[in-house]
Amino acid sequence: MRERLTGALVAALTAASLVVAGCSPGASPEAPGTAGSATGALPDEPDWHALYQKDLAEWVEAQRQRGLESVPDDVEFVRFIAHEDYGRVHSECMRQQGFAVQETEDNGLEFHDPPEQFVPQTQARYRCMVQYPVHPRYLLPHNEAQIRVMFTYVTETLAPCLRARGYAVADAPSWETYLATYDSDTQYYPYSSVTGLATDQWQEINEACPQHPPAEALYGRGR
Repeated sequence: MRERLTGALVAALTAASLVVAGCSPGASPEAPGTAGSATGALPDEPDWHALYQKDLAEWVEAQRQRGLESVPDDVEFVRFIAHEDYGRVHSECMRQQGFAVQETEDNGLEFHDPPEQFVPQTQARYRCMVQYPVHPRYLLPHNEAQIRVMFTYVTETLAPCLRARGYAVADAPSWETYLATYDSDTQYYPYSSVTGLATDQWQEINEACPQHPPAEALYGRGR
């Protein structure tokens, strides 16, 4: 089973939304968001730990609906991590607990455990999420300046990169349309043309044409 970040990073986390993409490596990811300017300035510092606890509680409730009866109480918060460190940090955390998990090129996780390992695997994921949660700043909605950064990247860098490798990427909308449809089901997303790839091919295209601009372009240095 393969799982990758998708920004609302988050269906499970709210934005680092996490999405199960084992059967569809081309599924559209949700972009991580934040408040303030594109350089990461925050006019009013939110209660980050309160947001973190809220997202964690929502994730736990979602897992309960899938059959998880309890979560471990033997784990404590260590530190927030940057969005781009999710795959590396959480794959290492999972391996330390005995699970065969690898980091993917698109900053996600690839699992190799059978379905009957759902409960212990989910409990292990919970420990990692408690210890090393993605900083909630990445879960907040993007402001207009950050959306402009995304628009410039997907139209001037990502789409041409995919086209150069043979993918039939749709023409980009106007800035006004992109802004109006951002973070919706109709958001312009060049990777929607990337489907049906084997895992190694998916890794290669993500390395060649990253789905998102560098984090510092969206959040500033040190974010």
